[in-house]
Amino acid sequence: MSLDSALDHLEAGLILGPEHHRFRLTELMGPHPLGLLWRAEDQSTPTRASVSLLFLPQALSQQPEFIERLRRLISLTRKIQHPHLLPCAGVFPWRGHYFLAFAAVEGRSLAQVFEKQQIAQLSPEQKQGLCLQLGKALHAFHKQLNTAYTSLSPALVFLNPGQGVLLMPLPWRALLDDYYDLCKPPLGYRAYQAPEAFQGQTTRAGDVYALAALIYHLYQGKPAFREGEGEPTRYQRELKAPSGLNAEQWQVLQHALSPEPDARPASMPIFLQQLFAGPDKSLDELIAAKDTPATESKATDVEEALSPRADAPAPETAHSEISTEMHANASTTTYVANEKRARLQRWLKSGGIPSLTFILGLILGWSASQLFKPSSPDTNPSAHLAVLEAEQIEGQAESLEHPATDSESAIELAENSAASLESLTNLPEPSTHSNAPLTLFQDPFQEASSSREISLFAPEMVILPPGSFRMGDLDGRGDDNEQPVREVNIARPFALSRYEITFAEYDRFAQETGRRLPADEGWGRGSRPVIHVSWNDARAYTRWLAMKTGQPYRLPTEAEWEYAARAGSETAFWWGNELRSAHAVCDGCGTEWDGRMTAPVGQTPANPWGLYDMHGNVDEWVEDCYSEDYRGLATDGQAQLNRGCEYRVMRGGSWFDIDRVIRSASRYRHPPNATRNTWGFRIALDLPAPSD
Repeated sequence: MSLDSALDHLEAGLILGPEHHRFRLTELMGPHPLGLLWRAEDQSTPTRASVSLLFLPQALSQQPEFIERLRRLISLTRKIQHPHLLPCAGVFPWRGHYFLAFAAVEGRSLAQVFEKQQIAQLSPEQKQGLCLQLGKALHAFHKQLNTAYTSLSPALVFLNPGQGVLLMPLPWRALLDDYYDLCKPPLGYRAYQAPEAFQGQTTRAGDVYALAALIYHLYQGKPAFREGEGEPTRYQRELKAPSGLNAEQWQVLQHALSPEPDARPASMPIFLQQLFAGPDKSLDELIAAKDTPATESKATDVEEALSPRADAPAPETAHSEISTEMHANASTTTYVANEKRARLQRWLKSGGIPSLTFILGLILGWSASQLFKPSSPDTNPSAHLAVLEAEQIEGQAESLEHPATDSESAIELAENSAASLESLTNLPEPSTHSNAPLTLFQDPFQEASSSREISLFAPEMVILPPGSFRMGDLDGRGDDNEQPVREVNIARPFALSRYEITFAEYDRFAQETGRRLPADEGWGRGSRPVIHVSWNDARAYTRWLAMKTGQPYRLPTEAEWEYAARAGSETAFWWGNELRSAHAVCDGCGTEWDGRMTAPVGQTPANPWGLYDMHGNVDEWVEDCYSEDYRGLATDGQAQLNRGCEYRVMRGGSWFDIDRVIRSASRYRHPPNATRNTWGFRIALDLPAPSD
């Protein structure tokens, strides 16, 4: 891929990235179809964790739609967790370019192995282990996101010492098909795609085909199809049986390479079981047979096998540490001091000598908690967003949970918080009325489940700048408690959750702390805002989250809430003084949920600062004790706190309320122990001032 002069002048020692998340370049890894790969240190971590940066070429960096879709895709795929999927920390701007930050990649890509014709140096056990690990990663992608990967390419598969296969989890096809010609050399997934993919039909059966095509390349030493060869070749070409596979295995591989999707194995587990375990032995039995110390001692390191000579320089053996400061979608900002925003770390511990052991029992028995271990009992780090354990390839029974065909590349935004790949082009766009940069981040934490640690992330937060605003009834439609209008100064930056806290987020807290699960009225949980929570419940959630992350989460103050809701406006709503159809969820707001129930969060447009549902959906608790009006109150944005506080303030209005109640200035009071099916909350976080 052609790179411009700015990328040509990257050099070791250069520090780049947004103010709150800096990286220091350490070593050039080389070109990649998607740009240029560098090793770097994550300066936002006290230990300077090792990461890999992928610099996109200017041709892609200058496509705003591509970058926005990339950000959304990263946010979506961060929900999945698996030891053979390469964690992505986000996309960051630099001098008109963008780069992606990944966990450290120390080995070579499978494309490089193919290019250097080094496959023959791998033992049968290593080839088989490579296939199984890659199949595990794809199966985890299918199961956790309920969609097809669609983009399998050797250039996206890395062989990391001590870890084995690492698959880049971004389904690039959803992004690149419109820009494919900008990749020189091409990314390569079209050489492995199923015939139906040429017609835009992307299914999990197509991923089985793609893996089969890659396995053919691995065992035959040359690809079944070349880049640029079209759909007819999938029907016309007669492939020769590859060496290293017996007749039964070749028959299984041929079925997987069938141009008819229904003729292929129904899932990744079934395909791998048929290919490597056979009809008389389950995949679990194969694991048990391989999972012995004797077998493990016979393993040959893949990196050693691929080395041209014994005295070649050894790869680096330093421990790798993965930064968990997943500040995706970050824009340049001056509000967060780098040394003050260092987050909790997760340590990826490898052995003293690089080892890529493909012993099948070890491969299929690894869990995320074994591969990603904290450095000390006091460290509560994370590397992924979802509360999902590393998946075992289980075989035929499990595969029946998901049919082989999907609806294109859709991931339905349902109660499990999964999102649609198609919706990357249809999500509500934040308003551009403000010039304030939209900077998002999520803090990591960890919890224990079934004797293993599960990686989680706090709610997505938006950094808001300091500033002044007029607080109160500016349009003359308010109540006396919105008077007098006063100038309020927010002196320090702070962060506010982008969405109202969802059932999925609150239920995790409730289950861990033994708290009663709030009722959902039969409307659904998952991505809907939590309801039936009191101020006491909301406050308890923030304290739990602060304890889990080590960060000072809290409820927003009343002034902060209105400052964020207005987002620079002085009108009744952030978009103007008159109700606009489908811009909020309330009684008469023009949505399908009006006056009936809550909507899943984020269904109406965000305000200019990227915050969703500030008007309507659910009322939101804030920190303040209620005052009858604003006379004599402080103007520094701090919470109004009184001894013996009888009522707490609630803001924003709900699905049940008329439009007057959902105005930016509207305020109400309720006892802190009361609950209703219209009440929820969002959270805030203190940030350091620029001078700190």
